[in-house]
Amino acid sequence: MGQFFTPYSLSRLMASVLTGDIEQQLKRCPWVTLDEPTSGAGGMVIAFAEAMLNAGYNPSTQLLVTTTDIDPVAADMTFIQLSLLGIPAIVHTGNTLTLTVSRTRCTPVYWIENWPDRIRSHERIQAMRQFLAGIA
Repeated sequence: MGQFFTPYSLSRLMASVLTGDIEQQLKRCPWVTLDEPTSGAGGMVIAFAEAMLNAGYNPSTQLLVTTTDIDPVAADMTFIQLSLLGIPAIVHTGNTLTLTVSRTRCTPVYWIENWPDRIRSHERIQAMRQFLAGIA
């Protein structure tokens, strides 16, 4: 399973580049979404959360992560790390290329911050805005 874990210094560099437009993203939605299709141990997600924190944002309430890894051990490492750091995430064990998932877990803060209701509420507001824009 050719595994190559990104050095954390490189993950931090990439995260600092990606967090440049968080303010614009938060104007459209009250949180930023991050999808990591090959999560490994979750280093890229952790670096992004750290960059958000350094920019004055709260990853526990303003970041929603979805990760996938084909290796169950790597997915477990991601789940443990994101859980301990208080990052809301949906962690899949599965194959990103074939879109198959064999296991899904959500970190505790995903449930504590009530993300399912937050997502549904935001979707309803967006649908209402689209409807109102269509009749205007």
